Amino acid sequence: YNPVDPADMSPDKHDPRDFALWKAPKDSDPLDARWNTPFGTGRPGWHIECSAMSHRYLKDMFDIHGGGLDLRFPHHENEMAQTRAAGYDSAARWMHSAWVTAKGEKMSKSLGNGLSVPAVLAEHSAWVVRYALGSVQYRSMLEWSDQTLAEAQSAYDRVANFIERAGAAVGEQPSREEIMAISADALPADFVAAMNDDINVSGASAAIFTAIRSGNTLLSKLADRADSDVAKAEVREALVNVRAMLDTLGLDPLAEPWVSDGAAGGAAGAGADSAEHDALDKLVSEQLAERAEARKAKDFARADAIRDALGAAGIAIEDGPQDSTWSLK
Repeated sequence: YNPVDPADMSPDKHDPRDFALWKAPKDSDPLDARWNTPFGTGRPGWHIECSAMSHRYLKDMFDIHGGGLDLRFPHHENEMAQTRAAGYDSAARWMHSAWVTAKGEKMSKSLGNGLSVPAVLAEHSAWVVRYALGSVQYRSMLEWSDQTLAEAQSAYDRVANFIERAGAAVGEQPSREEIMAISADALPADFVAAMNDDINVSGASAAIFTAIRSGNTLLSKLADRADSDVAKAEVREALVNVRAMLDTLGLDPLAEPWVSDGAAGGAAGAGADSAEHDALDKLVSEQLAERAEARKAKDFARADAIRDALGAAGIAIEDGPQDSTWSLK
């Protein structure tokens, strides 16, 4: 309860805690936004709409009720008060998120600094946008900028590169059924601890990249291990854990809807278009095949020249125990 200074309250209130359940119509209201009732013609108050709709459509009320920090008082407190006063359960959990900001200011229509989802998706993949929006804990402000999206794209590249290399090393990708069968408590302990800490997504992301670094170390040593079957099993376990953690956040690149829209989530105009990616993959793969032949013939000058040319074009090459993979820098 947030107390209201009686000096600031409306003269129509008998108590600072009073709020309107039903309001008299205004001349500016549409004719279809008013109803005749035994207690006069009018319309619902702002808060009563939410209680009425949630009870009608959810019956047992919310498991999780979200909203911005600015809605906590008076809207959500009044919504909870009237819902419980009517004899119904309210939300089991309330999660109030901080704002997305641009140059330190809250994004809003009134300030004219908002961005539409189609406009953002025209330049960035949906996976990257989702990752960027979830890069901070929900109570923390998120500063939206080119840097935010660049970091999200870099995260995608690291995730996709590991998943591709690990799958190639073990000879398959674990099935979606196997990934989804892993219970939350069976995930890596640092990931579980972060998610149990008021959904600390940034800590959970750190756990994912810790697992990716460990997996990459396993991959780099795979060729030198005598116990190849055991080594592959360790790589596969790392791959399963990484994909299962990503899936918890709705970010497993091999799950729907990402897999249907191409590896990068189906961005238009962001280099992630499936046809464009396939064409680029074919061209780079030909260069990698030529480089592999040069290395096999010990023509290291030629191999380095190919790598440098690809690097200058913005393509990073990573050599694995069995083959080489590429990603955009």
